[in-house]
This record gives sequence, structure tokens and C-alpha cells, in this order.
Amino acid sequence: MLKRLPASSARSPLAGSHCITRPGTVGGAANRPGAAFAILLCLCAVPQAGASGWDLDRLMRAVAANAQQPLSYREEKLLGLLETPLRSSGRLRVVPPNTLLREVLEPYRVRYVIGADDLITMEQEDQPPRVVQLGRVPAAAAMVGTLRALLLGDRSALEQLYRLKVNGDPNAWTLELEPRDTELARHIDLLRVEGTEGHIRFLSILERNGDHTRMELRPDE
Repeated sequence: MLKRLPASSARSPLAGSHCITRPGTVGGAANRPGAAFAILLCLCAVPQAGASGWDLDRLMRAVAANAQQPLSYREEKLLGLLETPLRSSGRLRVVPPNTLLREVLEPYRVRYVIGADDLITMEQEDQPPRVVQLGRVPAAAAMVGTLRALLLGDRSALEQLYRLKVNGDPNAWTLELEPRDTELARHIDLLRVEGTEGHIRFLSILERNGDHTRMELRPDE
């Protein structure tokens, strides 16, 4: 038969706490004013979920470590003016220091080379390359810069345009980006990124007009 511990040394049922019960208590709470405050102190001593140290800095460093990994993507755009979504697929790659390559393979083939100067070079079969200056369309330039900064793990560039909020742990995290840039906020309501460790798995873009884009990313084998 197990010995019953003296009441003066019985532990509180709250795991991880250091509350000691006293004679004349029920469940470790004294029957007198102030007992609720004592329980609150005990609760504060319980280790909280998410204490792994996973935060925005660690997330960005982990993503940056995989910045040069080629990716394949599938993208689906839900537009209010269309009954069926627009779907495309292809490859993404960052070329140091900050050039983004986007190669569309389906439903057509075209290659975009996006430099730090916001110039996009479009290369299509049997056609001469075309160059577009994104600076003329600030919202489009911001979205291109966002994708590049996300893949590079560039926190500074992202914080110039968004308020960032990270949730979760290394095994399953989300990063929400709320536009702080006035021009961008006119078009974009929220961006949501999902991933595991240093790998971005999904990017969702919710626009002010209700349109929604979702991109799935995977390592390009």
C-alpha cells in the first residue's frame, strides 16, 4: 500500500508548478480571500506552449539558409470575374545576390528574370526578350519584391512593407504579413505563409477585391 504524503508536502495537480498545499485547503486552494491570486501565481509557473524559442529571427535565418534551393510551384488564382480558377505551374529560383527566376511551364512556357532594379525580362520561345519596368506599377513591384524577400529570408525588406506576425513552431509555422505600405494596402488585404523549419510550403494572397491566390512550393528534384 502506498503511503499518503503529509498534507504539508503534497504537490499541486498543476504540472510543472511549485505550489504546496496546506492543511484546510481544497485542491491546493486556501478557503480564504486571496486564494484565487495564489492559484494565478501557480498557473504562471506552468511552462507555456511555444517556449521552444521559435520566433521571427529564427524563422528568417532558417529560410535564408535554403534561399538558393530550386523550387517547383503550383499556383491557383481565384478571380471574381472568372467562374473557374487560373492554374499554372513551373519553377522558382533565387540567383545571388537577389535575382529571382520564375519559369512558367504550364499552361504555357515563359521565363521571367527579375532583377533588384525592378526590371523584368520576359523570355519566350520564338520571340525576342521583352523588358518591363515594374516601377511604373508600384503594387506589382511590391509583390515581386515580397516573393523575392520571402525566398531570401530578408526580414528587413519585408518589414519595410508589412507588419509581421509569426505563430507555431519549427514543425509547423505560419507567417502573416499585413501591409503597412499605403499603395500596397490598397490592393492587398493579407498574405499568409505556411512552412516547416526553413522551407516555405504555401503562400496565400488575399486581395481587397476578394480575389485569392494560393501557391504551393516544393523542392525541385
